[in-house]
Amino acid sequence: MHKGGPVHSAGTLRYQSGAVRKPLEGTFGTVYFRPRGAVDLRYLDDLRTDRNGHLDDRTTATADGTRAVGPRFDDLSHHLDSDKPTDHVDVR
Repeated sequence: MHKGGPVHSAGTLRYQSGAVRKPLEGTFGTVYFRPRGAVDLRYLDDLRTDRNGHLDDRTTATADGTRAVGPRFDDLSHHLDSDKPTDHVDVR
């Protein structure tokens, strides 16, 4: 990826209700970034999901690092269950 180029993150947030997974409609997902060599994730943005639980983010590549997107829950009654909630971006 080239510095200044577009970075696109998209996904669907769902929750488990019994045996069925349902979309998290109208909630927020939070985008974080950890520059290469850093320890902590840095907050980038909150994204609102549509009626199907989809969220979409487009930003500009500024540095190598790892992006993470996950649900934002104020009541802590939910958790993220994902096999890969992060993605590394190599910027040149």
